[in-house]
Amino acid sequence: MALPVTIPNTFAGATSAIPLSQLDNNFTTVVNGINGIGNGTNSLANVSITGGNITTLTTALTVPNGGTGLTTITSNNVVLGNGTGSVQVVAPGTSGYMLVSNGTTWSSNNTITSTILSAPTINDGYTEETVTANTSTAYTISLSNGTFQILTLTGNCSFTFPTATAGQSFMMFLKQDATGSRTVTWPAAVKWPSSTAPTITATASKGDKFVFTADGTNWLGSTAGQNYL
Repeated sequence: MALPVTIPNTFAGATSAIPLSQLDNNFTTVVNGINGIGNGTNSLANVSITGGNITTLTTALTVPNGGTGLTTITSNNVVLGNGTGSVQVVAPGTSGYMLVSNGTTWSSNNTITSTILSAPTINDGYTEETVTANTSTAYTISLSNGTFQILTLTGNCSFTFPTATAGQSFMMFLKQDATGSRTVTWPAAVKWPSSTAPTITATASKGDKFVFTADGTNWLGSTAGQNYL
């Protein structure tokens, strides 16, 4: 039954007696109309409700009509806008995770990428990512793998360093394999004090520690210790 509900006969417009059967029909028409609203058969348009509460909706109220488009939202989820479509939600994830944007969408994550931290305070220390590898005769340093490079010379090795982005730095622990006496060729972009590269420890299974810092053009190398282990 479509709205609005039309009453066939009313007292106001009556010119003669209205049969009781017609009054019954009037009552039935009104009741059916109201029940139709309740069960979703009929709909209301341009309705203003003052006071009171709406306790049940058969379908979710859409965003253009002031709703979320969802019938339920999981507890503690974060609600995100989605234009005129149903809102989106992000679950909180594991303890310690945060809401992170990739420029398009949001996610609950514990990894921050390409983010500038201004004067942060780090409690309880921190751990640098570590890469452990054998060099063979050629090895390319990738800082995306780790800023502490633990490398074993398994051949006379020529190194390739990443672009010297100013401010970047990394440590290298370079050790000989069980054979020993392996040699190293450093890239031209690596500059040492007094333009003299250090003589690396040649003893089998011994190692040296180096620190490299980029100035935007070169990698400035320094020896932090030798003949470890």
